[in-house]
Amino acid sequence: MKPVEIRTKGPLRIDLGCGDNKKEGFIGFDIRKSSAADYACDLSKGIPLRDSSVDEIYSSHFLEHIKDYNFMMREMIRVCKNGARIEIVLPYYSYIGAMLHSHKDNPHLHTFSEAYFYWKDVNPCFSNYDVEEISYKFVDYKILRKNPLKTIFYFIYNFLVPYDIKRTHFLNSVEEFRAVLRVKK
Repeated sequence: MKPVEIRTKGPLRIDLGCGDNKKEGFIGFDIRKSSAADYACDLSKGIPLRDSSVDEIYSSHFLEHIKDYNFMMREMIRVCKNGARIEIVLPYYSYIGAMLHSHKDNPHLHTFSEAYFYWKDVNPCFSNYDVEEISYKFVDYKILRKNPLKTIFYFIYNFLVPYDIKRTHFLNSVEEFRAVLRVKK
């Protein structure tokens, strides 16, 4: 795979698997030519950039579509400079929508939890980054507000139950999570 030469005035920031929702200020890569991507390529074969050339990677709802996600993590580390920032947003493994919202022509092949970024036995790049932040997007059960009894549950669930209890004890309470990593080489 021949690397793409990208010249920028500032830091090189890329959005992998951007689809139609490329992050502002980032250069997009996606397999579909009809997407908002600046470069159409099959990322499952690698990221077409030189080693240690990228300052920041953003990837939202992309890694779960890649057959060999460990290869993609190695590729992200390869193209990043030392100290680069990687932000990955993924559907949470226990959220039923992680599989039901899968697209027919581009299905979700995997589910993830924050554990993937901490376990060296599972992640081949474990020693090449530090986890700076893990955050969660919780499901907002707005539909429960229509019934008085359910409104009480809604209030208790959304305002009185701590996030860690929701995340670990309530199925379908976390819709997606975000991992921010700092590359170290």
